[in-house]
Amino acid sequence: MLEEHIRSIDAQRYILSRICNRILASDKKGISIHSLSKLERIAYDIIVEIVKDIENRGIIKITNNETVVPLSKLKLAIYCISQGVPVDQVSLYLHWRDFEELVSEYLVAHNYIVYRSLRISPPRGLEVDVIGQKGELGLVIDCKHWSPGYSKISKLKQASIDHYNRVKILAKKLWILARKYAKLRELRKLVPIIVTLTDVNLRFYQGVLISPISLFNDFLLNIDAILDHYNCIVRVECYP
Repeated sequence: MLEEHIRSIDAQRYILSRICNRILASDKKGISIHSLSKLERIAYDIIVEIVKDIENRGIIKITNNETVVPLSKLKLAIYCISQGVPVDQVSLYLHWRDFEELVSEYLVAHNYIVYRSLRISPPRGLEVDVIGQKGELGLVIDCKHWSPGYSKISKLKQASIDHYNRVKILAKKLWILARKYAKLRELRKLVPIIVTLTDVNLRFYQGVLISPISLFNDFLLNIDAILDHYNCIVRVECYP
């Protein structure tokens, strides 16, 4: 009986992962429940039950009782991964802006001012995906979105070293960005952070905090305690 139950659970997860993947691969107009049923050769009623459960999670919407449309492809992607869809497969249907957008949404919800896609020209130029500012504190975030390579700790460690060095340069050149965004002049402390699509069980490396996007909301809720625990603040050097 136990083995049959396990097989049943595995079958349910497989069906759910296939449906999620089909929805993720759809365009902005979505995909019909009839199409899902035909493509996956699964009974229409079963598809309806599954997509309604996903809709109740706030990930998709069903229009005209037939068409399934993702509300957020990134949230759907995270859900797909949790249901067993391989990360490299999920990554095919995501744009890097999807990832930055969700990171920004979390920051705004926690009362941060958000700046995206910031650039400082050469020499020793740099690019920053996202900065979340609250008073003198700036969270400098590198979004390692869907790249499967970042499921390997060695890749993530090197990315951490690169990001820390980038933030050190930013601490000396922040005045350049402040010419356009005056509020940035208030920053005195920068925190290097990498946000990843998957969780590789690495939370801190070489002065950089690391959070999977699925835990990023909790990360922001506990940021004060995290900063007390880890030595990761880079002091802004370009202002007196």
